[in-house]
Amino acid sequence: MIEDSNGVPRLLLGAPVSNQGRKRQDAITGLVLLSEDGTDRLTIGSADYDQINGVLQHRIAKGIGVLLNDAKGNERGGFGFLDNGRVTLGLDRAHGEEGAFLTVNDEDEFAGVVVKDVGGCVVTSLGNSKESGTRLLLRDHTCADRVFLGMKDAATPKLEVRDQQEKLVLDAFATSH
Repeated sequence: MIEDSNGVPRLLLGAPVSNQGRKRQDAITGLVLLSEDGTDRLTIGSADYDQINGVLQHRIAKGIGVLLNDAKGNERGGFGFLDNGRVTLGLDRAHGEEGAFLTVNDEDEFAGVVVKDVGGCVVTSLGNSKESGTRLLLRDHTCADRVFLGMKDAATPKLEVRDQQEKLVLDAFATSH
């Protein structure tokens, strides 16, 4: 443990780290940088929980990474590898919802960039997976699919535009040109 000039714990290192001077009391193996009031601001190592709106929540899988927290200790971003085969660089909104992330996921073989709106809807997705091929998907604020551009293997590319009810308005490759 490293203390500041006032004797307040500011840097914790351990397996697990000591919770002395730390607001959170969950187990972390690695390094934790604390603010003056004992709030976790930066974690490097393994942490089974993330904090969203002041509440600790189990992660979807154990893993290791670098976590960035706001002044209240809520996770706002990070880079990590989870034991379920997912590696992610994520940026979170202030209320805890993911805002955008770059990910490679071994479970569904997806690799790409995903952007969510403030309501949690995936509004932009650009990536590749074995099942879906390579694609760009754009959705509106109601989460309705509006634009799809993609292709799978050697198939003819698809470019589809849909209205607000997801009714097909344009299928650019429906007829040969």
